Order: sequence, then C-alpha cells, then structure tokens
Amino acid sequence: MSIETILGYEAAYLAKSMQGAAPELEAELREIERRKIEIVAKLNAAKFAQKHLLDFRPRVGRDFQCPRCWLQNETRSALVAAPGTNTDNILRCHACGADYLIPLQ
Repeated sequence: MSIETILGYEAAYLAKSMQGAAPELEAELREIERRKIEIVAKLNAAKFAQKHLLDFRPRVGRDFQCPRCWLQNETRSALVAAPGTNTDNILRCHACGADYLIPLQ
C-alpha cells in the first residue's frame, strides 16, 4: 500500500470522526448561546439596577411591591402575605418566588 493511499485512508477516517462530533458540538453551541442570552439579561439588569432603584416604589396603591422583580425586570409584582413565624411576617412574590421577612413590631 502506498503512502498516498494510507494518508488518504487516514484523512477519510479523520473526516468521518470529525463529522460524527458535529451533533454534539451543535448542541454545545446552542447551550452556550442560551447561556449568553441569560448572561446578557443579567448584565443589563446590573447596569440599570441603580436607575431602577431610583424609580422603585415599595408600595403602589394598597399593594407592597417586589424589589427583585422591579430591579431585575422593571415589572411591578404585588407581594402577598404568607404564613409567618412568631417573630416575622412573610411577604411572598408569586412572580419570582422571593420571600421577604418583615420583623413583627
């Protein structure tokens, strides 16, 4: 067998191996792109956090508002009372799931 033939077989084997890895690489790239979108959203929230803080109102009408929803997404989400403890009330946001402990006075 000639050197050219051996190298041709090796090239064909390598090409087939590289092609076989393509689906896994494509899935990995989709995951990276999904993570990038998530990171960009968090970065934008971080950049605008101070501005959103200036616009935050703890209470709108009769409802207390979730600070997390406002700072991260600039959305108003009402907090509702949840079962508390002997020392704290709990306000819960159904939009993001955050709990806020409010000491009893």
